[in-house]
Amino acid sequence: MYDRYTYRGKALSDQHVTPGTWVYGGLFKAEDGCWIVRLAPGEFETGIIQHIRIDPDTVGQCTGLVDESGVAIFEGDIMRDKDGDMTTTVEYEQKYSGFFWGVGGNEIIGNRWDTPELLEVKSDV
Repeated sequence: MYDRYTYRGKALSDQHVTPGTWVYGGLFKAEDGCWIVRLAPGEFETGIIQHIRIDPDTVGQCTGLVDESGVAIFEGDIMRDKDGDMTTTVEYEQKYSGFFWGVGGNEIIGNRWDTPELLEVKSDV
């Protein structure tokens, strides 16, 4: 389970993961880029740390909450309400110092990078 101090981002070219793969861990930002810092999978005992360069436009923080299926909710996720009538994106609101995704959004159906078409407004013209 992820906590609210966990970040995710899409990996750029890196020796540890395939480019475009979501990676999770701590966030390190510098003038020349962003990295996810994490323990290498299966290396808890040895403490081997990976620094994976990520696309800064895909960075999202975990809200510390889960959807109705128990999946961790991250900034940038697209949520749908129980009736399937409304979709909204999870965003950090500086004004409220917290995450917001509208009323009733309780199921993750995608995110704004992998499935942006879920946010398109459909008209009955």
